[in-house]
Amino acid sequence: MSDTASSRLSPFTGQLPSGRTGRPDGQPGLIVTPRSGLQIVQVAGQPKQLNDLAKSIAVGMQIAPPLDANMTSRETGLAAIWSGPCRWLFVSDQNGPSDLSRQLTDLLADKPVAVTDLSHARAVLNISGPHVRDVLSKGCGLDFHPDRFAPDQSAQTSIAHAAVLIDCCETDQFDLYVSRSYAAFFAEWLTNASREYGVDVSEN
Repeated sequence: MSDTASSRLSPFTGQLPSGRTGRPDGQPGLIVTPRSGLQIVQVAGQPKQLNDLAKSIAVGMQIAPPLDANMTSRETGLAAIWSGPCRWLFVSDQNGPSDLSRQLTDLLADKPVAVTDLSHARAVLNISGPHVRDVLSKGCGLDFHPDRFAPDQSAQTSIAHAAVLIDCCETDQFDLYVSRSYAAFFAEWLTNASREYGVDVSEN
C-alpha cells in the first residue's frame, strides 16, 4: 500500500463521536465504523469492449469485475463494484494490492480506458447491526428487504439528498461511499436517524 494510503485518516474523523449515542441500554441497533486507509480507483471504458476489459482485469488482478449491473465481486482485500455501464470502482484495504492505481494503470495501458484515483475524494462508512436496514430506509426509497438487497449487491442512490454508493457486504452489513465534502453532513444525518435504536461508533 502506498505511504499516503496507509496513514490516511477517514474524512469522518471528528465528525462521529466514538461511543454510544441515542438509546443507552441494550444491544446497539447500529454499529458504525469509519473506514480509513482505503485505495479507491475508478476504471471506465467503452461498452463495446466490456468483455475484453473484464478479462484483462480478471487475469491481471485476480478478481473478476461484475458484468451485471449493481453487483460486487470480492477477493481478499479487494472489491470490484459495478458503478455504471463498463465502469467499476475498485476498493483495496491493507490486505489488498500495494498500489492499486498504478497496478490498474499499468495493466490497462494499452486499453482505451480512464483510470482515476478517487481515494481522497470519497468517505466510507461501514454500518452493521439489527436495525441497519431500518436506518437506511429512512433516507431513501430503495427496498432494503434482504430478499431484494442481498450481499454482493450494490446501488447508487441518494440518502438525505447526498449521493451515496451502497455496497451490501453481508446480510446486515453495508459499506457507504459518499463524497468527501458531504462527510460532516452525512455523519450528522446518520447519527440522528439511528438515535432511536442506539448507535455505537467505533474508533476512527
